[in-house]
Amino acid sequence: MTKYLLTSEKERIHSLITSLSKVLNVSEEELFNIENHMKIILRDTKDASIEDILNKYYSLLESDMRTILDKRITQALQFGIKNDIFSIVGYEGTFNSKPINENTYFSFDSISKVLVSVIIMLLVREKQISLKDTVNSYNQKFNMDASVEDILKFTAMIQTEKRIDNLSKEETIAILKNVRENIKEKSMYKNYYQYNDIGYMILRLSVPDFLDRLDKLLIGIDKNNLTYKNMENIDNITGGKLGEEYITPDPKGRSILLPGHTGMYGNIEGLLNLFNNLFYNDKILTFAEKEILLRQPYTDSVVYTKDGKQMVGKNNSLQYMAKVAGVYRKPLNIKDNNYNKLASCDLSNLTTDMALASAGTCGSWVMGDDLSWSNQFGSYVGGILTNPYSYVNVGKYPDARNMIEGTELMVNQNGVILGYSGKLNHYKEVICEYGILLELLTEYIKSTDMDVTLGKEYKLVKKIQK
Repeated sequence: MTKYLLTSEKERIHSLITSLSKVLNVSEEELFNIENHMKIILRDTKDASIEDILNKYYSLLESDMRTILDKRITQALQFGIKNDIFSIVGYEGTFNSKPINENTYFSFDSISKVLVSVIIMLLVREKQISLKDTVNSYNQKFNMDASVEDILKFTAMIQTEKRIDNLSKEETIAILKNVRENIKEKSMYKNYYQYNDIGYMILRLSVPDFLDRLDKLLIGIDKNNLTYKNMENIDNITGGKLGEEYITPDPKGRSILLPGHTGMYGNIEGLLNLFNNLFYNDKILTFAEKEILLRQPYTDSVVYTKDGKQMVGKNNSLQYMAKVAGVYRKPLNIKDNNYNKLASCDLSNLTTDMALASAGTCGSWVMGDDLSWSNQFGSYVGGILTNPYSYVNVGKYPDARNMIEGTELMVNQNGVILGYSGKLNHYKEVICEYGILLELLTEYIKSTDMDVTLGKEYKLVKKIQK
């Protein structure tokens, strides 16, 4: 049978795109590429199985990923996208001189802030902690006036006298014990906001049985694809030396032998399951608890300097309250017509206001978007894991810093690519686009094949082929 789409089929596809454009608050023209991909998939797999549709979907996704990989931005990559019915995972490259597969563990460090926040909310549910109480009311060892909520929302002005990278455990704890919130300095700001890990380190050391709670949480989410343990210091979240099976490239993570700010390990399936369970169903936290945790700390979302001007960040982007509890979300009440979602929130423009994302310190990024409030679409999560430090040919970049052609990335004299955030930016737009495409395909398939809604899960795992 000739493979072409009937006019009625094209109209159904365009109707979905039109509905989606209203949910995303973008024009249909901005979804033109997704619509074309959808037509290609359904045309080339007409009268075929759902498995054929997934394979065609993967081949298009693989092509876009391959374009980025060929620029040598990373040497190892896992990516994945899933919703309630379909799960897609791909991988390519080498890590620690070994070929990777879909089960290779990567470090996704800063996402552990999210887990600390979730554990705090569970303690609030158990009435063991109040968000409004100060830290020193739970742990007298720390001289902390900041409230638990101020730490979770990054509105506590807490700083150390010197950096704690590569210090001994004893030195680190001594410094943390003397940390105090600088109320006087903070009062000079209209909205004070500082994204750092010091408060989270103190919270972990103040939570009773923190490691046991973390272990139980991870096992409940995905006991096969997630861990916080490394091999030398198995009872600590962080610590260890380069060369272990599970390592973190962050200096603080390697040297602080206590429940610090890094130390989450897993593969892409674990990362997707983690985010999906924490934020896109109610198995761990209720909707009300998530709403409290992710509530913006100020009614005005702007981040100000001491003189009352809006703070400016990288690329001269205006700064808003982008991260709460380690999670990016779109700040509320923005009236600026020049607001850039990508610059301010680490989210794609192809996401709704309900989208959430989190980035690790060394090459992990995961996001989820809830489209279901439109009463037509569902939710999806997507993410990527790359090797902590990516290298290019040293001979090609002999100077201290050089640009990689076709990218905004810099390379040092050792051939190490600088700036994990820039590296991830090249992938996350693709992930967002294909996450939406997977949801569109799901809705289309549901309308023609009711069996797909009967509980069967479809999973596709493939190696990227050159």
